[in-house]
Amino acid sequence: MQAGGSECYNVHCPGFVQVKSKPYLGMILSPVSSIGSFKKWAFVPTIKQDKVTGHWWLCIFPKLRCFGYFPKELFSHLSSGASIVRYGGETYTPPGMVSPPMGSGRLPQERFKNSGFIEKIEIINSEYNQIDINPRNMKINKDGNLSCYDLIYRGYEGSYPRQAFLYGGPGGRSC
Repeated sequence: MQAGGSECYNVHCPGFVQVKSKPYLGMILSPVSSIGSFKKWAFVPTIKQDKVTGHWWLCIFPKLRCFGYFPKELFSHLSSGASIVRYGGETYTPPGMVSPPMGSGRLPQERFKNSGFIEKIEIINSEYNQIDINPRNMKINKDGNLSCYDLIYRGYEGSYPRQAFLYGGPGGRSC
């Protein structure tokens, strides 16, 4: 997210208002999925703008539990909705160190059984209804060494994952 002209991540974003004690930004989630298993644990976040206050709420499913919000004043360019949604991933390591894995540590070519994934990708339209993304509007941007980290988007993946993409990789010395 960008707030006040600078980028910030997780608990480092200024102004987030926590209204419930759990879940909270930065908490470690458990249980987690196992590589090679078809039984997957899913964390399904939603960011939505409140029609009345204009604040951007952070919620999770399966029960729509909203646990905090970013005040609308932090994002003046988003005062009446968003026209673009971006998903991304990033790893960091100090210079000279081995880059860490991302996702499950496996490349997305290994599919849902082994790689990290984001599923049920939806947006909230101008009438405040959740809808599937339109695959024709998806633009994939990959950079870096694709043997370290990669991303695959194939569109509709079935009735449960719906629109999904797979991501991740082992990291390593040449990343």
